[in-house]
Amino acid sequence: MHNIRALKLLILLPLVLSLGSPGAFAKPTAPGGAIATVGDLMPAARHASLDRTIAELLSQHHYRQSSLDNRLSALILTTYLDDLDFSRSYFLASDIAGFERYRDTLDDALKKGDLHPAYDIFNVYLRRL
Repeated sequence: MHNIRALKLLILLPLVLSLGSPGAFAKPTAPGGAIATVGDLMPAARHASLDRTIAELLSQHHYRQSSLDNRLSALILTTYLDDLDFSRSYFLASDIAGFERYRDTLDDALKKGDLHPAYDIFNVYLRRL
């Protein structure tokens, strides 16, 4: 169980770090107390190379030597969704169904440095808050 937790942290840490600081998620208020809307978050160009490097390091140098494949891709998706919405309060069933397209493709996206799936999921999460 401890190994799974460590693997989970190693996988999710780059995703969380790439999303920026907590202040980036604060909802600014407009004059008069109205909540201003914030556009969708997008990965920066530097995140792609960082993501590719982290994926390569995890695949080659992690003590478990887990390959980044469809099985791990499914685990990453499930863990990411559980971490964002552990109480099943925010995501709709239709959201979860839409995220299923990433179940077997997150590994390929991470290898290419494509963080759009993680950002797509997180932006839906922000809209549901």
